[in-house]
Amino acid sequence: MILRQAGVVFSALMIYLQFIPAASAQERIPTKTAMQQGIRKAGRASVKAFAFDTLKQVQTGGPFSAVVVTADGYMLTVAHATRPGKTYKISFPDGNSAIAVGMGRIDTNEQETLPDIGMMKIVTGGNWPFAEMGSSGKMVKGDACMMIAYPESSGLPFPSIRYGLITNPADEHHFLVTDCTMEVGDSGGPIFDMEGRVIGLNSRCQVSESLNHHVPVDEYRKYWSSLIQPKNYTRYPAPDSNWAVNLPQPHA
Repeated sequence: MILRQAGVVFSALMIYLQFIPAASAQERIPTKTAMQQGIRKAGRASVKAFAFDTLKQVQTGGPFSAVVVTADGYMLTVAHATRPGKTYKISFPDGNSAIAVGMGRIDTNEQETLPDIGMMKIVTGGNWPFAEMGSSGKMVKGDACMMIAYPESSGLPFPSIRYGLITNPADEHHFLVTDCTMEVGDSGGPIFDMEGRVIGLNSRCQVSESLNHHVPVDEYRKYWSSLIQPKNYTRYPAPDSNWAVNLPQPHA
């Protein structure tokens, strides 16, 4: 379903991009083949999640979204959707499901500012589809992007794909801002560049549909060693010393 949906909107996206005023942004758009490959890989790794009682086998919380970024099942999401040590059930677009637990979570309780950073880990055995982490710091205004997440209003077992543009690569609170419209259920879902690399995670939105705020993926890189521990951080932990080394090029 993801690929059929992507095919339907692909032509409309290309027409939309023709009206971007900045020539530099136009030149950064990848080829159609690269985009199709990116959609396929990104879609497989985008999951729906909810709190789950493994003894009673019942859902105990509302749905949210996440993305798997390693073959052994580490997932990126946001702090307001997950808690360290809590059990979750996740569902992949192909119908497979697994059990996960909440890992590190950074939330300083500051209003409308970073961080809103959370991580989960699949504990069901397996080799899981995953998306590559890109580099949010290399994105610029006007770059094309896509959101693959699970809006609650759809009630569907597979995600929706929404295309858009980066309207601000870093606002005053350090969020990545796009015009990919969010709704309930999209929290924690991934924003990708057009080659399927994660560049941000859905955090919050404003009344204006053009103001959708995402935690930059570089924040997860920066605190990776702390986030893979099941701890709640009320202040920033120490950053990893080598987190910025060999960052991938989103438009290589």
